[in-house]
Amino acid sequence: SKYIFCIGLYSKNYEKNFLITDKPVARAVQCKDEREVLSKFRDEMISFDPDIITGWNIIDFDLNYLKGKFEEHNIPFDFGRTNEKIRIKLEGNFFRNSTASVPGRQVMDGLNLIKDPFIQEAPSIKSKEFESYSLEDVSQAMLGEGKIISGKSRHEEIEKIFKTDKEKLVKYNIQDCKLAYDILTKTSILDLAIERSSLTGLPLNKLTGSIIAFDSLYIREAHKRAIVSPTTRYIEKEERIKGGFVMEPNPGIYHNVLVMDFKSLYPSIMKSFNIDPLSLLDKKEKNSIESPNKAYFKNQEGVLPHILEKLHLAREKAKREKRELASYAIKIIMNSMFGVLASPNCRYFSLEMANAITHFGQKIIQLTAKKIEEKGYKVIYSDTDSVFIEANLTKDKTEKLGKDLQEYINKFYADLVEKEYNRKSFLELEFKKNYISLMLPKVRNAQKETGSKKRYAGLIELDGKESIEIVGLEAIRGDWTQAAKDFQIELLNKVFHRQDPITFIKEYIKKINEGKIDSKLVYRKSIRKNLDEYTKTTPPHVKAARQLDKLDSNIIEYYITVEGPEPIQKLRHKLDYEHYIEKQIMPIADTVLHFFNTSVEEILKNTKQKKLF
Repeated sequence: SKYIFCIGLYSKNYEKNFLITDKPVARAVQCKDEREVLSKFRDEMISFDPDIITGWNIIDFDLNYLKGKFEEHNIPFDFGRTNEKIRIKLEGNFFRNSTASVPGRQVMDGLNLIKDPFIQEAPSIKSKEFESYSLEDVSQAMLGEGKIISGKSRHEEIEKIFKTDKEKLVKYNIQDCKLAYDILTKTSILDLAIERSSLTGLPLNKLTGSIIAFDSLYIREAHKRAIVSPTTRYIEKEERIKGGFVMEPNPGIYHNVLVMDFKSLYPSIMKSFNIDPLSLLDKKEKNSIESPNKAYFKNQEGVLPHILEKLHLAREKAKREKRELASYAIKIIMNSMFGVLASPNCRYFSLEMANAITHFGQKIIQLTAKKIEEKGYKVIYSDTDSVFIEANLTKDKTEKLGKDLQEYINKFYADLVEKEYNRKSFLELEFKKNYISLMLPKVRNAQKETGSKKRYAGLIELDGKESIEIVGLEAIRGDWTQAAKDFQIELLNKVFHRQDPITFIKEYIKKINEGKIDSKLVYRKSIRKNLDEYTKTTPPHVKAARQLDKLDSNIIEYYITVEGPEPIQKLRHKLDYEHYIEKQIMPIADTVLHFFNTSVEEILKNTKQKKLF
């Protein structure tokens, strides 16, 4: 719209809607024109006096649009707590968030918060899946409700109801405000943000920056010790930082597998070996700590280990008091410390120091696997901070073994760190879970029996209920169809329960060919740049997008037809079922069938083969 119809405000036990209308409308403040809507909105913001202003894409769209309108009508854009004008800094980059400075108030964009990878791991959000970051998709996933008017043509519908049903427009507008408000409050994102703010000393709108949080904590602690911190600088990274150790898995289907995890491995390494910017030495000195990559550190308490220990104690206290959000907020901050030291944008960046942490991590995970194998148990996989052990025992005995190994390894490191480094070990291995069954897949199309790293699926029992946990496989990836995801979960379920999957595979392929699950064959993919910028290659979703009259979303939904990709809005040809079977179903099925020395091609060809087991 070229002009404003209405502006809605919502809070606890409060709502206001400033609407252009020539006669009274329920739940709305009557305004004669756009200028009156803007003026009354500004007066109400100053009168209501909120601490936090939120919305969905509120800075890039709402506030930026309002700023233009306020200037057009020559009304001061200053509804903060001073007469200072509101400043907006827009970022064109998808990975950087725009900011708005409203004096005395915090602007928290729900969209930016939900995109924060740390927020997505929060207990209240972790299990949720979003089709996209639109308000409709996120509110449906988080709250189980959505907009009053949704879909691609909602803009035309809004224009229509402004002329014909202003009460419905008011309801629509207030519901939009309420959804953004509820996402922040009902999911505890706001409480989490406040916890992080109180821990780091940062304002609420700066929380997504790990480097600034690190600076806030480190500079204060260094200052207490009368140490001046260096100025910010950027150092070119000459080479990549060494990652964590990931063992090549032994592909197969296993039963009763123990998973042991080091709790906060990198923070505990920093504490155990005094890895700290102010403890880093130019060369080896008497009594210094030598890391596996030959970096040297003073053997006395540094600033960073002290901060980490304070955070650790605060987290343990939060856990005892059952303050889950506080515990998670502290975990976020602790786990971000390594990433900060590994960033050339950080004033304390040192490749040598960052590599000391990851090299210690590699050494520890490999040594842990060796000590477990010395006990006579087979380590089938390890990944950065965890080891997977084939127990071959009953469930009760497997759980007892987990506790015994936990005690044995922690005692081993307590002795080792004291003997070799004259320090206290903070390394803590924890028996995490027991997979009833676990599949470690083979690398697809590999000639040798090579295991696929960071990809597995396991059957687990929690509180008497069984579920399948998936890491890195198709069922959790956004670029696979719903049909493929459903197929993979059901296939794993059958194999883990030793039920024969051949009939299921054949019937699922038959359903696809008969067009019975077309609605589950939709691909969804985001467009990250303008369509004319795709010049070197043209991915399928871009081909589909170019067939649309206009783009209403950056998420393109399309089918593969016998004539190529087509958007769901303009489907003209028959679906290419052969494509879906070959590219989506067969690779998933063959990952499992490989362990039974057969394939989809074989079982479809061989009508006599009825069973695997």
